[in-house]
Amino acid sequence: NSHRDNPCGMANWEEFFCFEDRIRRYRWLIWIEPIIASCLIVTHESHRVYWTGLELLHLAEGTTVAYMTPGPAFWVHVVIAYATIVGGIGILGALFIKSPGLYRGQITATLVSLSFPLVANILHLARIEPVPNFDLTPVSFTLTCATIGFGFFRFRLFDISPFATDAILENVSESVVVLDAQDRLVFINQSASGAFNDITTDDVGRPAAEAIPTLYQQLGDATEHNQTEIVLESDGRPRTFTLQHTPMFEKKDQLTVRLIVLHDITDRIEMEEALLEGERKLRQTVNAVTDIIFSIDLEGSFTFVNRAGARMIGLTVSQAVGTNIEKIVVRKSDFVYLKSEMATAATGKRVLGRYEYPIWGRKGE
Repeated sequence: NSHRDNPCGMANWEEFFCFEDRIRRYRWLIWIEPIIASCLIVTHESHRVYWTGLELLHLAEGTTVAYMTPGPAFWVHVVIAYATIVGGIGILGALFIKSPGLYRGQITATLVSLSFPLVANILHLARIEPVPNFDLTPVSFTLTCATIGFGFFRFRLFDISPFATDAILENVSESVVVLDAQDRLVFINQSASGAFNDITTDDVGRPAAEAIPTLYQQLGDATEHNQTEIVLESDGRPRTFTLQHTPMFEKKDQLTVRLIVLHDITDRIEMEEALLEGERKLRQTVNAVTDIIFSIDLEGSFTFVNRAGARMIGLTVSQAVGTNIEKIVVRKSDFVYLKSEMATAATGKRVLGRYEYPIWGRKGE
């Protein structure tokens, strides 16, 4: 099928993001049947489709219990309710496989606590009861509460809760895109939607070549982890991103999903360019003045000399940088003293003052 015929089919587990989005979108449907069943119970006397009648059962020792004879609506409700429960158990089972140790303990405690009323109710509906005509379902919730209490103290149930991975990915500042093994778009967060011309979750299931053609061309058929810089059009202007591509494999050579994370570095690059331009203009200004301007390191070597300074000592700027000031100071004692002063200033105990020393010029004067 094409993506239009089956845009979100669960052919492989790697389409989990698409499946989860479908559940979130249609979860309101789960309320329809319970509401209808509740209305039928409240209006039972007018139609008798939920229960068809009331039967009084006389037990030993003069005990009498009321037994409501199930009607067709009751059994429909039972089927839907148990289908929902089984679906929930399946989701918990899938989470159990993917979760680390602590969360596995929490899930196990939850599943065990669910099993007590579930088994008790099935036995009651099947009329297999240790005590005839006595529904053990309410009693079984005692064991449920005990199991939940054990999970609370042993596995910190309801205290340390599993985080919602999709919510985290949805709200991170980086753009996150996930492609399946067939290069179909299976997840895109809000940041990525803004970066790729307002693509929405409605595009989930489409081939990446159609949904995000520019990015897909940059990726190609890469099957190895890599990081690079790309330029994409966003909000009518080019923006630069670092692209981190991480393929994930279920088995040794079986690609399952490709995770793409893009970090917008446009502002950083523009700031770096502005700093470089400012530095260039500053150098031009410093080189244009006739005063001598220079900087030296703690060893006394020039780290910067303007043109006037280099000209005075008979060197070019490139030759002067790296030259030690010891070579041009006339008195060696002056150099030793200056070096000692700089070492003391480096410790923060003193601030360098003003010093006057004779130096050798370009003509040896």
